Amino acid sequence: MSRFARTADLVAARQDARAAGLSEDVRAFVQPAGDERALDVGTGAGALALALAPVVAEVVGVDVEPELLARARERAPANATFEEADATQLPFPDASFDLAGSQKTLHHLRRPELAVAELARVTRPGGRILIVDQLAPADPLEALAVDRFERARDPEHQRVLSDQDFRGLFDSNRLVLVRNKHYWGKRGHLDKLIFRPIPDNAARLQALQTGEVQGYDLVDPADIKTIRNNKNLKLLNRPAFNVAYVGMNQTKPPMNKLAVRQAIAYGLDRSLVVRAFYAGRGQVANQFLPTQLVGYAHKGVPSYSYNPNKAKALLRSAGLSLPVPITFWYPTNVSRPYMPNPQANAQAFGASLEKSGFKVTFKSEPWRPDYLSDVQTGNAQVYLAGWTGDFGDPANFLNVHFGQFNPQFGFHNNSLFNLLRRADSETNLARRAALYRQASIQVMKYLPMVPYVHSSPALAFKKNVNGYIPSPVSLEPFSTVYLGS
Repeated sequence: MSRFARTADLVAARQDARAAGLSEDVRAFVQPAGDERALDVGTGAGALALALAPVVAEVVGVDVEPELLARARERAPANATFEEADATQLPFPDASFDLAGSQKTLHHLRRPELAVAELARVTRPGGRILIVDQLAPADPLEALAVDRFERARDPEHQRVLSDQDFRGLFDSNRLVLVRNKHYWGKRGHLDKLIFRPIPDNAARLQALQTGEVQGYDLVDPADIKTIRNNKNLKLLNRPAFNVAYVGMNQTKPPMNKLAVRQAIAYGLDRSLVVRAFYAGRGQVANQFLPTQLVGYAHKGVPSYSYNPNKAKALLRSAGLSLPVPITFWYPTNVSRPYMPNPQANAQAFGASLEKSGFKVTFKSEPWRPDYLSDVQTGNAQVYLAGWTGDFGDPANFLNVHFGQFNPQFGFHNNSLFNLLRRADSETNLARRAALYRQASIQVMKYLPMVPYVHSSPALAFKKNVNGYIPSPVSLEPFSTVYLGS
């Protein structure tokens, strides 16, 4: 029996004490016409459903706890019914509700994205979805602290979602965000905000040119000139805070040989790729850390300039006959800040590796769910990948990727693991920086991957869109955005 089932009477009493305030807030924000059919997912003892009941034609509440549903039914008016159902598998047809809501439910779910997808599925086109929940801090370490606190008082707590998490869920389900006129903080200028997923670079540009959208992220560097030459459009720059790399899985021979990984490094014409595909917005990376981070090593980093002859010599020193066959993986249907055109990058790298003693076979998969899963679980031998920082600390780059065994790289290196552990726990900033410089150099000597670019992604907008301030970690407040002067 869950905590909520054991304390059903207390939960119901607390909901009753807050009912009047919740009802007032719901009416003010949702402003129902009175003829809607509404759904409350994760209803508990009926809090949101009972707040909606007086102002809609019909409301259905669902929950997985029979004890809580029993308390809800005791309070239910004639137009409110309650059913036992899973938020991630709702037993209702598509588009069967005008309004669907969830109050303080998502942070209890292991798969909140499935619940949001179900809310979107059962809501008719043009209907409304109301989600009330906690927001995690932008800093992932602070968010982890919040989760630890919540889990200590509520063992059934899973994870508090961040603003960026919610935006991603809304984006993937093509939901429209409506301004809350009763919000207590700084109120936005826009009445509503629509996120549209458009995976193709050319289609994103076309949508902006035709006015279908007013702005988009991840501009293909090849489109920069077109946007600059259009008097109705403008470009904004996101500060560089990322790295793109060619990863090598050491569980896939011959990547377990350092000489082969060094041959890959010398065989990648990184300067050519950055010049050809980043339109002056990329800097060739000589290490995994971006330049502005504490711990970036300004000297002592091994250099791997393009050198096909050296690559071939290293392969022969490893006892291999040329050409050495490798499988080079790259993703499709995606554009990343550090990798706007994965196929172009892969083909250029493949050509330079062919000149350096390798026989390259390409393998491509859709970014989600196939490619990411295969890379992260260790199925890819050589592959394109990258990382955009969550917050400004070297641990978010080095420790996340190389601080312990990681299936996508497939190596055990206790010397590196221990060094990164020491660096992360060091509280003196100067000593911490020195340890991370040492670790950054060690990573480049051991070569689990070859970094090739730090890029400054561009965003494109209609000329009349103002107040958008790009963030290095893509955490932009839309409350400052407005149209016109």
